[in-house]
Amino acid sequence: MLRKMIDFWYSKMEGKYLSRMGHFTTGFMISTIAGHLVSLLIGLIAAVIAGMAKEWIDKESGKGEVSFVAFLLTALGGLLAYTILGI
Repeated sequence: MLRKMIDFWYSKMEGKYLSRMGHFTTGFMISTIAGHLVSLLIGLIAAVIAGMAKEWIDKESGKGEVSFVAFLLTALGGLLAYTILGI
């Protein structure tokens, strides 16, 4: 299952700008869903952990570049959702 998700990510979501938008959007979605289901803080933490996990998978699989910017965009997407839901 994880292998299918990784293969999908690299076949559909990679590309300089599409990848960055994907990271931001994914962080936003994870934080929004977890924020509604559990709590806002858990949603933010989940987005940060997802960003770290994605970069770890990139490193371990050798299929992608490890990028601090990608991690940061995922976390910022989570932070935006945290901020919007907290208002």
